[in-house]
Amino acid sequence: MRVVTAIVAALSVSALWRAVDRVIPHAVDLPIVHANDNRRAAGSRHGDTVVVRLAMKMARWYPEDSGGVHADVYALSDASRDESAPPQIPAPLMRVPSGTVLDVTVRNTRADTAIWVFGLHERPMKDFDSTRVGPNDSLRVLFRAGAPGTYAYGAWPEKVQRQRFEERETAWGAFVVDPPGGSPPDRVLVINIWGEAIDSLTTSNALTINGKSWPYDEKIAATVGDTLRWRVVNGSMRTHPMHLHGFYFNVDAEGDGVSDYVYAKRARPKLVTRTMPPIGTMSMSWIAERPGNWLFHCHIGFHVTPEAARLDQSPTTHLGMEHDATKHMAGLVLGIEVKPRTTFAVASRAHATAMRLLVQERPSMHRAKTTMSFVLDDTASGVTRFVGGVPGTPLLLQLFVIFYLLPQIGVIAGSEWLQGVLSLNKYAAAIIGLAMNYSAAEAENYRAGLLAV
Repeated sequence: MRVVTAIVAALSVSALWRAVDRVIPHAVDLPIVHANDNRRAAGSRHGDTVVVRLAMKMARWYPEDSGGVHADVYALSDASRDESAPPQIPAPLMRVPSGTVLDVTVRNTRADTAIWVFGLHERPMKDFDSTRVGPNDSLRVLFRAGAPGTYAYGAWPEKVQRQRFEERETAWGAFVVDPPGGSPPDRVLVINIWGEAIDSLTTSNALTINGKSWPYDEKIAATVGDTLRWRVVNGSMRTHPMHLHGFYFNVDAEGDGVSDYVYAKRARPKLVTRTMPPIGTMSMSWIAERPGNWLFHCHIGFHVTPEAARLDQSPTTHLGMEHDATKHMAGLVLGIEVKPRTTFAVASRAHATAMRLLVQERPSMHRAKTTMSFVLDDTASGVTRFVGGVPGTPLLLQLFVIFYLLPQIGVIAGSEWLQGVLSLNKYAAAIIGLAMNYSAAEAENYRAGLLAV
């Protein structure tokens, strides 16, 4: 929340601006955005100092097919070695050993808007430091890298209009501080988002990992037995529950962009899904224990479906029903191919139980003509067990009875005392209604569990 508060405070200035960039060609030729795979750090070293020169530019971004639909966006380029270097999404990777002095210059090449720059300061910090850089102006900061960890930094134009559902998180990137002696081999994955409302119902979105949307992003290659270490940076203002298929992963550290908390080895959460807050970071590691094709993706549906997570919305009407994985998914999806290795000992599965979970229609229950249920089919024993739920009374109806009808019992009985006892204020009625629903839900869970045994 500290990060979000600092950024929203800066954005309050941007409410004065009314001009906005659109997904239309500009009058002049624009440089093409380079999808940054975060394998090369920005800047050049001079003794104990790394000099980084960044330039904010307007550029043409192809988050999907390189010859497909595009958006004209703000992006940062690494001008440390070459002033004409292409802008990158995510922003250029800043990665240095602990103790390094950073000499960073950010130049705003735009004449039509100021930009806000975040995160160019020593780590850890309690909040993001933010600085306004005017049109055709520049900012220079000198600071020590600070404590080892995974952090974030970034910038965006002052004229972003949040009230019109515009997102311009294309100039955010990773800031990694390695411990003395370096870090084990890892990959840095950064989430960026560009979004704009087309009409009251449709939004054009580019949701990317390292600058590309599925299926145009990188496919991670691994071999059974490999340990994979990822530093994931959420360079957007959305929350993302990131989910790994096929394996558990350890959360080694996580942070809020300005600080990083490292878990003790025995206290590391072992999960398949971890929610990342806006501008949050996560260091994770996992072992590729079995071969196959797997996914790492956001678990929010409209962040991974073509109907909501593509820049081009015109042909997506029925793509979500496609069997082709390159068509029925989009956005924040990362493919992983794990190849077999004969020397790696896979745990024996000789006594594994074969079971199927089926979805089928059941006869009428209550007033419903048909109902859907799960059926657990144990093929080994030939036993089929029903696992289902019984729908309860709607909460609204319960509240109506509790709040309005109960006092009428006292009126009908002609008892003012009974009417007073049964007359509840709205808070008490709400608590009783929710308690009844919760109790019924728990009872139904036990009932379904007993039926499944």
